[in-house]
Amino acid sequence: PYPYIWLSPDRELTQLRAMARSRVLPADLAATLVHLELEVGTLDSATASLARAGTSLTPATRDHLAAEIAFARGDAAAGTAAYDRGAGEIADSGAARLYGWDVFWIAEADERNQWQALPLDGTARKAWLDRFWTKRDLNDGRPSGTRLVEQFRRWRLALQQYRWDPDGGLAVDINDKGYAEEMVDHLGGGMRQTVIQPGDPGTLTLGRVNYVNRWRALGRVIDDRGAMILRHGDPVFLPMAASIETTTEQNLAWQTPAGRLIVGFSRIAVGSERFGMVARNIPMGDPMVSCQYDARLCGARMKPFVIEDYSHQRETLEHTDGNAETYHDSLGAIVQTYGIPHGGTLIVVAVPARGLVRDSTTRAAQRQFAARLQIEIGDSAAGKIVATVDTTRRWTTTHALPSDAWLSTYLTVPVNPGNWEVVVTVSDTAHTTGTGARFGAVPVSAFDGSTLALSDPIVGRHDAGLTWTHDGTAIPLNPTNAWHRDQSVTVHYDIDGQVPGRRYDTQFELWSTRGHPKAPAFTIAFSAQASTARSTVERELSPAHLTPGEYRLILRVRDSVTGKDVTRERYVAILK
Repeated sequence: PYPYIWLSPDRELTQLRAMARSRVLPADLAATLVHLELEVGTLDSATASLARAGTSLTPATRDHLAAEIAFARGDAAAGTAAYDRGAGEIADSGAARLYGWDVFWIAEADERNQWQALPLDGTARKAWLDRFWTKRDLNDGRPSGTRLVEQFRRWRLALQQYRWDPDGGLAVDINDKGYAEEMVDHLGGGMRQTVIQPGDPGTLTLGRVNYVNRWRALGRVIDDRGAMILRHGDPVFLPMAASIETTTEQNLAWQTPAGRLIVGFSRIAVGSERFGMVARNIPMGDPMVSCQYDARLCGARMKPFVIEDYSHQRETLEHTDGNAETYHDSLGAIVQTYGIPHGGTLIVVAVPARGLVRDSTTRAAQRQFAARLQIEIGDSAAGKIVATVDTTRRWTTTHALPSDAWLSTYLTVPVNPGNWEVVVTVSDTAHTTGTGARFGAVPVSAFDGSTLALSDPIVGRHDAGLTWTHDGTAIPLNPTNAWHRDQSVTVHYDIDGQVPGRRYDTQFELWSTRGHPKAPAFTIAFSAQASTARSTVERELSPAHLTPGEYRLILRVRDSVTGKDVTRERYVAILK
């Protein structure tokens, strides 16, 4: 079944078109015809082929094909609607396999097992797919539905440019054993590799042949380059020596949250074009060319630790996936997120003004600045996004700002009580510079008056120039999250579930993040009697005696009678 092919895509399409003119195609071939029209034909012919297939296709298959056509036309709304409708109509193994192909190239082992264990029930399958795609959108900090559209685009790209059989070299009736033996013959030199012919991309296994060579078991659909594109999107092509043809070797790079990752690819051997290219543990081509992007490759002999590093880069790309926003330069923004009991989240942002300057010639005269804030809040384990914000903040100044000036803002995003993941992207409006920040388990407390609970401590500075008013109280913020030693750290927090008349012990600790300290660098403790179930506290901490650096601020509150305690923590930076 498609996307496996017996002939090259254009030849197989010609055969199917001829068959369709003289007879009614069975359902599987009718679906394959639509797929091949999308791959190497035209959108109009794909649409016409789908219309001719009519009721021979199951509703789930028909809607999936309609989604593919809509996505290829650039109609994301229609494509998503058809995909969702079809997912809810899955009632047979063929439809389940079709939808499974969308996810198996990037799914983790536990996710593949979950999908396989689901009943052939559209309600269960659709709910699982919703969670799968939403989880990735939240991990990427993108609006719900973004990754689904992107994944179909990547699939089209992988098929068009990285199909495993670009020369039509497949022959009818060659069995799996023949493929495995041919693969081993190409390896030579006594190297061995077990080659597994999978029934779907979820069964692909990884194997390392020797120190610098490794490749994925053959999937018979796309090569290693295409598989990585499905995980990470469009690559950057790195330079090769003039004598090296890109049909033989390539170096590709992907920009990821872990930084730029590079993988070299090459053919297994001369005459092995039908296998496409396989990923290696080292960059390909002349090292003197490769050393233009990595000085470690300039030596006459590659060091073992360099090979291990490139092996690690390859493995990272093969075991992760994403669709994060990418920018040419880092904006250098600072982001803080606080949980507000019963109120949602408070997000505080500091942006260096120089990162928002349009060009160097306007730096001295620029008076207006703008930054885009994109926020996603949700639970990736449950696969749900509970809040999305996409807004632009603007500042107007009366005079030119110095090069080290910061612009600050805050906003609140209402969400229900829970521990939420918050992903924030701050960028200039031209989408050239940006900063991403991810926060796990931001606590939005459900204060009910019966259980001892503590809010997120909000740390600030009275002279920072930014104040948030909450429940009638002006709470100082510190957008840069940094204090000089002569500045007080203001800590504001709420305690709930106290018993009036009972004493509660409070302790602040500041632990250096350098090394492995055995004791806090700063400790202050006090005890107070509660007069109400809920109270608001503000304290000033002096960092005067601390060494400059980053510290973990821990706040502990303990019930003196029951011994129950609650803890929250933040990170703060102390400057000279």
